[in-house]
Amino acid sequence: MDRFVFLECSFKQLAEGKYTVGTLGKLASDLDRDAELNPKFFYSIKGGKWVKYLDLKFNICDGLHALLSLPLANTIKNDVLEVSNIPNKCPIKGNFMYNISNVLITNKYFPSYTPREMDFNGSLTYLEHQKEFAILWFEGRTIPL
Repeated sequence: MDRFVFLECSFKQLAEGKYTVGTLGKLASDLDRDAELNPKFFYSIKGGKWVKYLDLKFNICDGLHALLSLPLANTIKNDVLEVSNIPNKCPIKGNFMYNISNVLITNKYFPSYTPREMDFNGSLTYLEHQKEFAILWFEGRTIPL
């Protein structure tokens, strides 16, 4: 069964080094309360070894209304909730168009020791009953201004 009736993602460059990310999505039915999200983020400096920066797995319902174990994850969650119609608690309803509009990607998500030029990639894996039902992949490169 396809979980998403509709899913669209956008990535827009506003200026050099400044981007927004957004998504529109509609589930076929309500998201189960056991659904999980597994965000991952890796980076590489000058074609070197890939370094794992973030790899979390958490229950989506718990994550919406509770603090997550990683402060960075809470910052991202709060920024997403600010520019979306995603509720801050379950249920996540089916047959409803959810919209995340223009999450601004800035250096606040990266510690000061992060290299200014790097390649990166990652994914957001959605699971229900321990089975993947959607994966959003992303990749890019930061360039010093």
